Amino acid sequence: QVAKATQFAAQLQALKQKGLSSDLIAQIAAAGVDQGGATAAALASANKSTINQLNSLQGSMKTAANSTGAAVADSMYGAGIKSAQGLIKGLQSQEKAIEKQMMKIAKSMQKAIERALGIHSPSTVMAEIGDNTSLGMAVGIDRSTKHAVIAAQGLAMSVRQGATLRNPGMGLAGGGGGGGSVVNNYLHLEVHGSVRTDRDLRDAIEQGMLRLGMRNSGTYVPYKR
Repeated sequence: QVAKATQFAAQLQALKQKGLSSDLIAQIAAAGVDQGGATAAALASANKSTINQLNSLQGSMKTAANSTGAAVADSMYGAGIKSAQGLIKGLQSQEKAIEKQMMKIAKSMQKAIERALGIHSPSTVMAEIGDNTSLGMAVGIDRSTKHAVIAAQGLAMSVRQGATLRNPGMGLAGGGGGGGSVVNNYLHLEVHGSVRTDRDLRDAIEQGMLRLGMRNSGTYVPYKR
């Protein structure tokens, strides 16, 4: 095998020196020592004219192969273009149907969202929020009403106690010929800011009564805590 390989390499070198084309030498070498060696041995005695004829045939075969490859490539390229063009034309021919289907899908999505959020005219979701807001305000007002009632009762009691101290007989309804007189005392109270509790309101009332007693002690007895 070593001897055959050495002889085969020498034969290829000799063919190269004779002018055999590199394509043919590569084909003979690719055939291997056994098959390629027989071809190389047959060409060893070929003259210059034979070598030139072989090279010419090889060139023609190469040109034909390249033309075939180019034709196949062009055909595949053209087929791809035509395939894409056919797809585009097919989509264009169904454009109306595609738009109709897309509109149908969009409307279905819109209805699904409206059902999920309870959106109507008016929106039930926003109506529920408004109901809860109004109910919450009503609960808060109702819950704080007792503070206003307690404060008003405290104010009335304080005024009555102050008037009784100044005119002990004013609380009597004229019974027993007492001839009691009614004295009307008016208290103007201004509360600046918000009153958070009934205690705050009571303190504000007391301060107002103290100021009233200091300004007009002859009409209204000085109020003490």
